[in-house]
Amino acid sequence: MKRFGMSIKPQLVSFFKQPVKAMHYFFPVETISRELDFRILLAAMIVESGDEIYVGQHDLIHSLAARCRGGIYVGKNIFKKRSSAEKGERYYALKDNDIDVVYLHEEGAVFAGSPTDWKETLRRQYDLSHFRESDKVCDWGQFQQQFDQARGCEADVLCTGHPRFDLYKNQYSSYYAPEVSKLSERFGAYVLINGNYGIANHGLGVEHVFSDAGNYNPDDETARLERVALFTESGKQLLSMVALTHSLSVKFPDVNFVYRPHPSENPVFYQSVFRGVKNIVVSREGPVGPWILGARALIHDGCTTAIEAALANIKVINYKPKLILGYDIWLPNQFGVNVSDEASVADLLNEDTLRIDSQACHSAETGPGVYPKPSHLLANLHLDSFGALLDVIRQTSRANSARVIQKRASNRTITLLAKLHQFRKSLATAKSHVTKSSAAYHRGKFDRFDFNYIEEKIKIAGEMTNKPLQFEKLGKDLVRISKLN
Repeated sequence: MKRFGMSIKPQLVSFFKQPVKAMHYFFPVETISRELDFRILLAAMIVESGDEIYVGQHDLIHSLAARCRGGIYVGKNIFKKRSSAEKGERYYALKDNDIDVVYLHEEGAVFAGSPTDWKETLRRQYDLSHFRESDKVCDWGQFQQQFDQARGCEADVLCTGHPRFDLYKNQYSSYYAPEVSKLSERFGAYVLINGNYGIANHGLGVEHVFSDAGNYNPDDETARLERVALFTESGKQLLSMVALTHSLSVKFPDVNFVYRPHPSENPVFYQSVFRGVKNIVVSREGPVGPWILGARALIHDGCTTAIEAALANIKVINYKPKLILGYDIWLPNQFGVNVSDEASVADLLNEDTLRIDSQACHSAETGPGVYPKPSHLLANLHLDSFGALLDVIRQTSRANSARVIQKRASNRTITLLAKLHQFRKSLATAKSHVTKSSAAYHRGKFDRFDFNYIEEKIKIAGEMTNKPLQFEKLGKDLVRISKLN
């Protein structure tokens, strides 16, 4: 058991009002590099004396929550399938145990195509008919909130933004400071290039992209041609980004270019095409946050990291040789500078400053219908998402504690669940080639917790929230965070 806690950052202390009776909270993690950091800081903000917050791999978290009585589940992994096929077994297992859900999806505004396409994507992600009045649905912005409210839902549909974007704002800058310093020592003033080509370079291979599991239906001719066209355009953009990276490495031989594959991509492809080039580094090491904050500039096409970099006032270059609106991921490309040729990218990297509009709020008629303001897609551009989400969780906790006597699983049960989870992971690794490929893909998203890293982050979170914190290792993929009395 580790114990931490000091005092600073008084601006965060105002969040911690109206404590509820001791509660347990369940924080599922699907992709460590994307989700762990904000969940640790959110846990520090929420936790009060007697509370227990479980942070772990999402399947294990569900198994644990299903053996408790009462509590709050904060996340999206209650649904395993697309909405048309989802029956809600996981969700109803939680409700049977009086656990309320604060539903927060990890993808709420960064979609390809037009606003009409975005609505269809949201419709496929989750079915609001499952939620009950005691739950809360937290949306990224007004666009998603208005769409969800129009669909109808028993639960309150609220606009909170997503707190992981807040980590790039000035008031949270100390959270990543140690990692940023280490990266600067290793790579100097590097340029970060982010891949985002999960269709052309999926971690499960092209066989997944053109399979039922990948939502591909060869019998639907329209859908089949759309998938082929998307695969083709994604492949073209991927190869353009590869060519750009090679070109920049020659033009700037003293600059390191860090190419970071998307969590859904196969990193082996990039390791192959960049092999032997001394100033190109392919890495998906650790969370993306420190890599963004330590970069001289960020180059991307349609990647969420562009929004994060803009919030941190990092140079953003949107590189797309050919714009096709139907395949463009609109929101991230509203930040920074749009360029279509390698020479322009090189010129921008030579500039001491770069135009950044991190508060972009224009509407653009660039396709069917009027595109919304970026701030209507992502509320973080005008509010503190940590504070907004914390208010929702507190409200839900008070209601849950008023009607449910909280009971948690015994330590022995938790230990057995953690061991069973590891056994299942080992079995998956030992099976057929396809299953091994799947296991490798999921390891890229969630291998195992780095407890030294968690220890450091909990220490910093304790300092930022002025709380003495402790955490316990409950397995390779599970920790429990609480507050010292």
